[in-house]
Amino acid sequence: SEFDTSPDETLIELRARVFARTSELLSQQRFRTLGDYHQEVAGSFERTPELLAEELYNDLPDFQPLTHFRPLSPERLLHRYNTAQVQGLLLHCSELHLIIRKAEPAALRQLFKYLRFHQLMADIRKNEDGGYRITVDGPLNLFYKTQKYGLNLANFFPAVLHQTEWELTAEIRQKNRRQYQLTLDQTCGIQPYFHHFSAYVPEEIKLFQQTFQEKAPDWRIDPAEEFVPLEGEFYCFPDFTLTHLGTG
Repeated sequence: SEFDTSPDETLIELRARVFARTSELLSQQRFRTLGDYHQEVAGSFERTPELLAEELYNDLPDFQPLTHFRPLSPERLLHRYNTAQVQGLLLHCSELHLIIRKAEPAALRQLFKYLRFHQLMADIRKNEDGGYRITVDGPLNLFYKTQKYGLNLANFFPAVLHQTEWELTAEIRQKNRRQYQLTLDQTCGIQPYFHHFSAYVPEEIKLFQQTFQEKAPDWRIDPAEEFVPLEGEFYCFPDFTLTHLGTG
């Protein structure tokens, strides 16, 4: 989707005039009701209060007109809707368990990229069949009880849909404090609605890389491509690899 983001000088000027007029009116007289005040302000610009309120911030991001929209097929829109239903439940998740079987290297690497990209705290173990068991702390975990973390977990779910064979179990606690269990696998019928992982890099990651290059000129810092197996069937997915320019 594309929006018209060009600045509207007319609206910028109108806002300045409206703010100046409101200040002037408040210093000159008292109004019996808020409606009378709105009516007086809007009348100064030959508009109704409703029209002025609608026009005043039309150039700001939440009100920018849509200029282009890539159409969605009914089937793809349905998959996106069903994905959103699951994401809404994951906002109330205390713990998520994910089993990946018959994992293709490229799809698995993308899944791990999503874990790292969304900054989720996960325990990853390799199964005897070559698959992986992933446990992710949910936003209702006492330590991570934040809205942002819940959104990150919800946004991670679409990456699961790209796996060939998977099973997801999530502990859900709704506002009534009752505990529910959400169970899905590759047979649930929900299909991915996007094709490629975004190459966007969070600002804090870019800032760290830039600062490191400035502070440590004898080292080269590169984005990490592979995970590192640790003792006890644990795995580390670093953001960077560091190479000393003198010794390699």
